[in-house]
Amino acid sequence: MRKLLFLAVLLLLPTGFGKELAGHTVMASIGLDGNAHVMEKYTLQLNLTEYEDFERIARTTSTDISMWQLFFKDINTTVIGDITGLIASASTAGAGNFGNNVILNYDVNGFALFIQQVGRDNYFEIHQNEFSFYDSEINKFIIPWKTELQLRFDPHIKKTDIVDVTPSPSQSAIVDDRYTLFWYGSKIDNTFNVRYRVEQNVGEFDAIAVLSSVYMFFYESPVNTLALVITLILVFIYRKPMIGLISDSFGGEEEIELPKRGV
Repeated sequence: MRKLLFLAVLLLLPTGFGKELAGHTVMASIGLDGNAHVMEKYTLQLNLTEYEDFERIARTTSTDISMWQLFFKDINTTVIGDITGLIASASTAGAGNFGNNVILNYDVNGFALFIQQVGRDNYFEIHQNEFSFYDSEINKFIIPWKTELQLRFDPHIKKTDIVDVTPSPSQSAIVDDRYTLFWYGSKIDNTFNVRYRVEQNVGEFDAIAVLSSVYMFFYESPVNTLALVITLILVFIYRKPMIGLISDSFGGEEEIELPKRGV
């Protein structure tokens, strides 16, 4: 009942509530399977009255994102996709400062899409359509002012495994043993794309990987393909003389007889 009453009070509040976004961080931690855990932090600058309302919501609920969206309409999940386990929580900076954080935690299945397998490497791609930052109407990827985007890769994925990044990150660093790419707003680009590879363990390496690697080797090099075809034709034509030479080389060896015991 108290929650419903407070919700009704929020609906009656004027739209010009005076809240201001002081900062927004989107941090996606990417696993070897392409799934990710995302943490978003919205830092709000509030006056004294708004600060009291913020604390009131924090005491009322810690998981319901709709309550926070009524308080500040821009609070939402930045990543678009198969989202599970969404939890909203809050932290306060303390009385007198009035700086407050709304924190979203959720998992995204298939955040990085599997593209292809070449040899022992699986290639993944993070595309612009995974984010609400992308405006399809104007074909622009826009990271707003005061917003920071971080992509943190599994510790097994190193800097050398990042194949392509567009646009270039503002910064890269090792954070908590994870290679991390940073982009800071305001930033506008036509596309957003990150491609990387994950090396399979030896136990996961199979015949399909070998065949894929061989196929890519000959597909990308017609000269090698032609040389292989010519070699196979010559082997087929001269197979009998070759077999004879091999037989003679083994048959021409003298057998050495060991002396009999007692002689």
